[in-house]
Amino acid sequence: MEEKPSKRPRRTSPARSVNDDGTETADFLTAATTTSTTSTTNSNNKTPTNQELFLDASQTPVIKLFASIEDLKLRQDLGSREITMSSSSHLNYIMTLREILGLDPIWKPFKGSHNPTTIAQGYPGRKSIEWFALSNFLCDFSFLMEEHPELLSVRNKVFFTQSGGGNNPDSWRFLDPSADFCPLNPKEEPSTYGTPTTNPLQYKFDYGSHHTKMFLVGMEDRLRVVVSTANIGKVDLELQANGAFVQDFPFKSSVKAAAAPSSLGDDFEKTLIHYFESYGYRTKKQWSNGGPARTLVDQLAQYDFSNAKAILIPSIPGYHAILPEGEQRPREGRATKPLQGYLKLKNAIQTHANVPSSHSSTRYGPVVSQFSSIGSLSEKWLKDFATSLSVVPPTITNSMGKQQPDLVDMIKLVWPTISEIEGSNQGISGGAAVPGRIKNLTKKCVKPLLCKWTTTKTTLTSTNNSMMIHKPRSIPHIKTFFQLQHQHRMITNADNGSSNNKEKSPSFAWFCMGSQNLSKAAWGEIINGKFGKCHRVVSWEMAVLICPSIMGKRLVPFTGRGEQEGGDMPIPLPYDSIPQRYCSPNDQPWNIDYMA
Repeated sequence: MEEKPSKRPRRTSPARSVNDDGTETADFLTAATTTSTTSTTNSNNKTPTNQELFLDASQTPVIKLFASIEDLKLRQDLGSREITMSSSSHLNYIMTLREILGLDPIWKPFKGSHNPTTIAQGYPGRKSIEWFALSNFLCDFSFLMEEHPELLSVRNKVFFTQSGGGNNPDSWRFLDPSADFCPLNPKEEPSTYGTPTTNPLQYKFDYGSHHTKMFLVGMEDRLRVVVSTANIGKVDLELQANGAFVQDFPFKSSVKAAAAPSSLGDDFEKTLIHYFESYGYRTKKQWSNGGPARTLVDQLAQYDFSNAKAILIPSIPGYHAILPEGEQRPREGRATKPLQGYLKLKNAIQTHANVPSSHSSTRYGPVVSQFSSIGSLSEKWLKDFATSLSVVPPTITNSMGKQQPDLVDMIKLVWPTISEIEGSNQGISGGAAVPGRIKNLTKKCVKPLLCKWTTTKTTLTSTNNSMMIHKPRSIPHIKTFFQLQHQHRMITNADNGSSNNKEKSPSFAWFCMGSQNLSKAAWGEIINGKFGKCHRVVSWEMAVLICPSIMGKRLVPFTGRGEQEGGDMPIPLPYDSIPQRYCSPNDQPWNIDYMA
């Protein structure tokens, strides 16, 4: 008789150490057990439609934060009461992994939403999953299997994970021997003469990792693309701040009329296929029910990406050719591979972010970079990075004319203090998920840029529901990069006809989220070496960029003040969009050396 999950040995939680370059290395430490609330489901007194039950990201993509243990407890409390939840509630922007994968309905606070009968009967309208691919740095396969057992019955599965990083798939493989496991490590020797290896690249790199956090979910009528910031584990998803971008794409064969040419969709498809080609996974499978056997990349080519609402920002280890000075895109007839890392992000911002005219009243704030690991960075690299990501190259006008600003005016680095980690829901042990080195964080070019994870509005003891989208007590494992814009509008007084130039609330000029931390390994650097001038990247990563011009509406930080009713698209940011600089001698950057 098969053992019940509760009788399995206690799982261990993956902890991280960090190399000098900012890349993570995983090992396993016994984790303290925590009491958690299991994912809840919902039913209504009225029969809901299929569209109301499950996440549908076919027309508009969604950006969600993973539900923390506090969110799950709040759900449980609200589930016992009949209430109406407005779109200004932070719970609209919170989801579990089960909901994102389409295994559970979207939670709504209706009475009876915890009815176990509904769970036993299953959910009408749930899309059948025919295949899925997981790409991650760390995956707790026991957790994935126990909390998402439906995935065991999916016909085709492939797991791409960091090799030697504590990803022990034996528990899954024992119950599901047909699943493919593809460990990856750019530090290993490349394959030669068909010899299997964890490095399918042309070159070996001294450092770097497979750090992408992504799901491809092949449903009966669509492909769901999930770009995430989270490793797969209970602690990662419930005790740390993490987010995910989700969009669905139909089969090309199901589109009734030929879709209009879409440069955005074409770039999304080419980037996605080129990225998964880099894994060297060429196994043919019958991914779709009744379809022919294909490779994974050939299967991806069957979907219609013309409605893509984001730009994929990949990083693939390699020495990548760069465009000649002054060129933003390849010349006609010249075949080039997709841009990587920060050069792709730079190009996408310049192409899709609205650059104001010289007489525009739009002002831009510094680039905000928030991450969970930092490499050894120079002032030159930081200035190049900040300048590349700015919609308008920053300048300061003074008595000497226009001058380049100081680095402190160009970029803010959101990084937790020691006291913030100590006061988190995991305590000091949670700091292993934010593995920065003291020597990298106290550099002269870095320390003045540091900003706190919490603010005076969201203290570690805050219980204000309107600010609960912020996660001051969660370990900040999410990675976000953005630039705010401040615009003015003319307000006319109906009584006397006078006009007043009023500033709108800040909005995002662009917003990027994914797996990249702040390091050369993740974003790359321009070097001159044996391959000439090129862009060297040493880790696999993936992020998405969204802009107002693509979404057709303003992108604003979620505040709980009814942004959606006003036609804006709220972005659930788990910290303040205008972060506060370290200002006290007690504000010392958290560092992994503190745990030694």
